[in-house]
Amino acid sequence: MFEILEAVLPTGLVRRILPVRIENLPETVLIQKYIEAGKSIGVDLFDVVAAGEPIGFEEKFNLWAKLEREYARRGYKTIGTFMFISALGSDAACDLFTDKCVGKKRNAGEKPVFHAEIYRNNFLGRDPLDYDGQPYTEKAILAII
Repeated sequence: MFEILEAVLPTGLVRRILPVRIENLPETVLIQKYIEAGKSIGVDLFDVVAAGEPIGFEEKFNLWAKLEREYARRGYKTIGTFMFISALGSDAACDLFTDKCVGKKRNAGEKPVFHAEIYRNNFLGRDPLDYDGQPYTEKAILAII
């Protein structure tokens, strides 16, 4: 599966990488893209709770899911949506997120958690007020993280 991505180089310039197979991304680019996609989904989840899925959500979601699978395949602990949302706050929250979550390898024998798959199977495309008859904001969001 080929994706069109952009990478921000250390100089600050943006370089388009097209087309690219996610499994061929260099480690640093994969991590950068996974974090960007996760934060974007985190922002959109606020919209989902308030008004349903925004336009383009499923495409962004699918990219995040692909990046998450590759991130896990390379032995990293995947990051729950709640952690991406918490990273959207202050600089201190971003620093804590980076120190505690980003680039952490799984322990030997530890199975990966696919947060995107959990979300897809339980919530994607559903009415935000229709999660077991309870508001999406409480029980559903806790189930995703």
